[in-house]
Amino acid sequence: MKRRIIGLVTCFGGLGAIAYVALAYAKPQAKNTVYIFETASVTKGDVRRLIATTGAIKPRETVQIGSEVSGRIKEIISDFNAPVKAGDVLAIIDPKTFEAKAMQAKADLLSAEASLVTIDATIRKAKSQLANAEKANERNQALGQKGIAARANVDGSERDLHVARAEVDISKGNLEVAKAMVAQKTALLQQAQIDVDRTYIRSPISGIVMHRSVDVGQTVAASLQAPELFRIAGDLSSIHIEAQVSEVDIGAVAKGQSVSFHVDAYPGRVFSGKVEQIRLSPASADSVVTYGVIITADNGTRALFPGMTAHVQIETASRKDVSRIDVSAIRFSPPKQLAAAPSESGDQAEEASAKADVNTVVRRWTRRLQLDAEQVAKLNALVKSATDISSKEGASAKSRVESQIAAVLRPDQLAEYEAYRGARQSSQRAMVWVLSPSGLPEKRSVKVGLSDTKFVELTGNELKSDEAVIVRSRKAKLQ
Repeated sequence: MKRRIIGLVTCFGGLGAIAYVALAYAKPQAKNTVYIFETASVTKGDVRRLIATTGAIKPRETVQIGSEVSGRIKEIISDFNAPVKAGDVLAIIDPKTFEAKAMQAKADLLSAEASLVTIDATIRKAKSQLANAEKANERNQALGQKGIAARANVDGSERDLHVARAEVDISKGNLEVAKAMVAQKTALLQQAQIDVDRTYIRSPISGIVMHRSVDVGQTVAASLQAPELFRIAGDLSSIHIEAQVSEVDIGAVAKGQSVSFHVDAYPGRVFSGKVEQIRLSPASADSVVTYGVIITADNGTRALFPGMTAHVQIETASRKDVSRIDVSAIRFSPPKQLAAAPSESGDQAEEASAKADVNTVVRRWTRRLQLDAEQVAKLNALVKSATDISSKEGASAKSRVESQIAAVLRPDQLAEYEAYRGARQSSQRAMVWVLSPSGLPEKRSVKVGLSDTKFVELTGNELKSDEAVIVRSRKAKLQ
């Protein structure tokens, strides 16, 4: 930082005159006031645009494990922080009741299978009787045709044949019922065995036991909702952060962007991650709309615990090793009575440049977007309206014209125009102040690009490497 004091030196020829002029233009009550300017040089370095927010650290996968059966906890196998693998037993519910039901279901199945065997034998008996009835009926029919057998015997043999066939059909129906009964009893046995197996509470994933909510001897009641017994976190070597970003900043966030964050448990230690997902579901609190941003990070050292609050900075853009100045320089404005008046030639050049910029708008967009005659006429009208205000407002007039040009464009032209303007946002004009040879602040227009909370990138060569820009000023009283 260099400090130059205006008006302190009054006995060194020309410098004394400068100090006098500076004070002469001041208000009467400020004649004993001098201004001290603080400056900053052009430097080389990085410029990073960051979005700051907070979020909770969570495992990438969390499973709540409950019980599908009711009973008393007989044994706890896994406790807090215990590493488990998929299929490992965490706890056991007393299985006696369910084992008894399984035995009963097995006995019912054996009974159904025995009935099936009996009915199968009945079918074989009915088929044998049917075969005998068919033979008897054939003999009686033959004898009846010869007039040897009585008509009553022929009718009786036909009746016996129909009865035998019906007995076979009945037996077959009973067989299907018996098979269905066996299938039913088999299913009941399987259900009973499943209930027995469910008394062993197992982990569905590999991970670490984060929470246990039951103790030995406690009764678990599984009704409409399974009670939570354990909570398992998946592999903690990789975690994610659920951060909330306001709707103002969410447009700059994109998948894959770099993220740095720290937690209160490790002051001074910075962790890194990447944006994995931007969730479209909005959240609103106190009229502030935010969107969830999921950030993934490596946790191979297991230093990050679930539930920690992460203070996050999302890098939405960056420039490496660029010329930059203190961001305060583009916000600084000196007292009007101390600003150096631009030279006539410089003023004329600025005015001519502004007019040229405004007039170039029509030619540029006519060529780029292939505007028709009607569109060109409308655009010329906008330019004339803007430049009639003042020749010294050419730059602002140009900005107004470019902001209103969308009104004369077709949808296909508008898309191309917006794409161009979006790309050009990376390089804009800004005003800074440098100390002139006379020691007074002098305005300088510079091209700037990316900015963050500390620095702004210089994309043009309007400032020399040995020049310093004014970042702030303060008043001081003459003694």
